[in-house]
Amino acid sequence: MVLNYSIMKVALILCAGDMSSGFIPLKPVLDNREQLIEERLDFYLRNVPEKYTLWNEQLSQHISDPSIRESILCDIAFLVNADMISGAIPLNPVLLERDALIHQYFDSYLHIITEKSSGINLSQNRISMSNTVEQIVLSIKKTVTKKKRKGIRSRRR
Repeated sequence: MVLNYSIMKVALILCAGDMSSGFIPLKPVLDNREQLIEERLDFYLRNVPEKYTLWNEQLSQHISDPSIRESILCDIAFLVNADMISGAIPLNPVLLERDALIHQYFDSYLHIITEKSSGINLSQNRISMSNTVEQIVLSIKKTVTKKKRKGIRSRRR
């Protein structure tokens, strides 16, 4: 098992999602919370490196710079974390095991990012990371049509 900073960061982000979503309760009935956190972090540290390698290989087909790939994988972990917190990834899913669902969401976001990155130059030599994010946002804004909003009329006369 090879651990680097980025793999550790992804594991910590996912563990934080477990904590924030209530998967790891604030006051466990039977166990010690710190022990549950440690067990969950150990789980991620055992399982993330293999998946991380696959995700990194998938991204390498679209993005050559390893530091940008690592940054994007951490950003995807934040998206999955948000899904855990919001309940999009339920605490007790019916059809799939929760961990499989977490990996499925990660894969889905990775696919979205690789689709979007094909039209954007993600070279750190030419643009900074903040400009990259701005370009991705601009690219998304161009593809998403805006709804026309009707204004709220005042009832005063």
